[in-house]
Amino acid sequence: MTNLAKKIKEERKRIGLTQVQFAKVAGVQPTTQVNYEKGIRVPDAAYLKKAAIAGVDVLYIITGQRTPNLNGITNDEAEIIQLYRSASLYVKTAIYGALTSTTSPSGDTSISVTGSGQHIAGRDYSERK
Repeated sequence: MTNLAKKIKEERKRIGLTQVQFAKVAGVQPTTQVNYEKGIRVPDAAYLKKAAIAGVDVLYIITGQRTPNLNGITNDEAEIIQLYRSASLYVKTAIYGALTSTTSPSGDTSISVTGSGQHIAGRDYSERK
């Protein structure tokens, strides 16, 4: 039995279906399902698509890694993950450092500006006159 065949069988059992039930859901004959699980045949994309709709983790079948559970993730969190994944190693290191730092800013972080016509962008700003 190939690794792929083993995972197909494992996933079918995980969702609680017999070979006959799963074959029907996946749109194949029961003998074809048996052949997939024995490693005699390799499933096509149409089979895997129907298997995914039935609740099978197709990523796991193909790669051996489970699909991450993203239930409850906000749009902001999804965007941050997407940006992080496409960031350079330098940026990833900076982000990791910022998120895992045990120190926090202490003391006064305000900026004092004197003179006329001075403006600072990007922070809380107040003028003394």
